[in-house]
Amino acid sequence: MPGPAEIAPSVGTPEVFVRALDLPTPSLGQARQAVAQQIDLLSPLPPAEAAVSVVLLGPAEDGQSRFAAGFAPRASLWPTGGPARPVTLTGKLEGQEIPFRFDPPRDRPVAPVARLEAVTIAGACLAILLAAANLRVDREIDRLQARTDAAVALVQARQGEAASTARVAKAWRAAGEVRQAGVIDCALGDIVKAAGGPVQIAQVSLSGGDLTVTLAQPPSDDAATALRTLGLTAVAAPAAPGPAGSPPPPPAQTFHTTSAECR
Repeated sequence: MPGPAEIAPSVGTPEVFVRALDLPTPSLGQARQAVAQQIDLLSPLPPAEAAVSVVLLGPAEDGQSRFAAGFAPRASLWPTGGPARPVTLTGKLEGQEIPFRFDPPRDRPVAPVARLEAVTIAGACLAILLAAANLRVDREIDRLQARTDAAVALVQARQGEAASTARVAKAWRAAGEVRQAGVIDCALGDIVKAAGGPVQIAQVSLSGGDLTVTLAQPPSDDAATALRTLGLTAVAAPAAPGPAGSPPPPPAQTFHTTSAECR
């Protein structure tokens, strides 16, 4: 099987068509035999009308060698009655100009042993090329399957996130129906107003319409007064028994309100 191929007209006249071919041999002779055996697949011209020239370009992947096969119409190279001399034409492959030498056909029989050897070499090359092509196809399928699996996993993750968001929204709407969402918005807004800016909250508990908020730090006296004015009741921490003259308990950090008080 040929590798990535490009068919392009030559710079001069007549035109030459070029195909890239990867073979497991650096031998130019074996490459010519392989092209001759597969000319009906490689040539854009009818095999009986095509002149062939093969050029070694260099190494390719997987230890193979890259060849360029040029095809040109015989009738244009050697018109009837004209001299049968070698013709050099320039073709292009992937932007690279390649000179091809086309030798006139030789009308001489091919020995059976040579023909058998050529067929055997061409068959071996074709089998190796088919195996390499199948390997490349399998690798491409694996890459596509991996990308498909990743896309499916991403879709499932997005579906899970959407379902989670829907559940939260549903719970929030249900809470809003009994004003639990309203009391949270009201209380937290009042705390920010009383503090005059952002406030760190250590704990929030909600039971029915009763909301209890514990601040991370005790509020200032002005903030505590503002909280009471806005309807939040300070919950004093239980006093630990101590000797007479013990320091007073710390200021309250926990405040309580209800849906009836905070509107």
